Amino acid sequence: MKAAQWIILVSIALLIVGCASQQQQQPQAVKKAVDFGDFYRLVVEDASPAMASEQLRLTVGYSGCSDNHPFKVDYRVINSKTAEVWLVHDGLGEACEKFITESRTLDLPKALLAFEKIMLQVPGAEPISLR
Repeated sequence: MKAAQWIILVSIALLIVGCASQQQQQPQAVKKAVDFGDFYRLVVEDASPAMASEQLRLTVGYSGCSDNHPFKVDYRVINSKTAEVWLVHDGLGEACEKFITESRTLDLPKALLAFEKIMLQVPGAEPISLR
């Protein structure tokens, strides 16, 4: 009788350890914070943002002293089918009141293109579905 109880106890312990190790092996989603950089806004009066092949086409507006401020594309994975993408604006430390509107075509990261659903995060607005 004691041997049977011992076998059951050991089996339960192994089962618990096995389940715990399987949970540790599953990747944990790390939610990267959205950082838009310096202020900008999406301009949608003329055209909505759109993906074209491996690029994102959109119009942005920002204040500054000079045109052609740098924008980079960043993204995060939401789940196996969905990713969010956004732009990070470098205002170059300019503190001018001129408002600049520019159409941009930006390359999208190759890894991002594998997702079925891609959402564009926009400062101060609801996300826009790109795909």
